Amino acid sequence: GNDWNNTWPTDTQFTVNGNSTNRSGAKHQAILFASCPGVSYIGAYTGTGSAVTVNVPTFTTGVRAVILFGISGFSRWPVFTTATGNTAIYMSSYSNPGESSSTTNVFSGNSFTVTPESGSVSNGFVYGYLAIAN
Repeated sequence: GNDWNNTWPTDTQFTVNGNSTNRSGAKHQAILFASCPGVSYIGAYTGTGSAVTVNVPTFTTGVRAVILFGISGFSRWPVFTTATGNTAIYMSSYSNPGESSSTTNVFSGNSFTVTPESGSVSNGFVYGYLAIAN
C-alpha cells in the first residue's frame, strides 16, 4: 500500500512514504512482531461481519493473550487476555490508550473467537493477530 511507499515489508525491513506516514514533525511508532514456536504466533483472518473463530495452529498449551490489528482497514488494536476476560484494552492512538470496553471474546484451548463488539470483524477486512501461548 501507499503508506509503505508501495513496497510491502519484508522479514528484515520496511519503508514508509514521505507524505502521510512520514510527515515532518509528526511522532511515529513501529511495533514489530515475530512468531516463536510454542510462545507466540502471528496470523491473519478475514472479517465476515459476524463472529470469527481463529485456531492457532502451533499452540499445544492454549491461548493466553491476543492482540488484533487491522491490515486492510482500521483497527483500535484491542488486546484480550485470559486475565481480562471479556474486556478489551486498546493500544491504538485512535482511541484513548488503555481505554477498555466489554466485548465477548472467547478463549477455548488453542483458539479464540472475535465478536462484532470488538470492532475487528468488518466484512472483507483483513486483520492480523499476535497470539501468546499459555
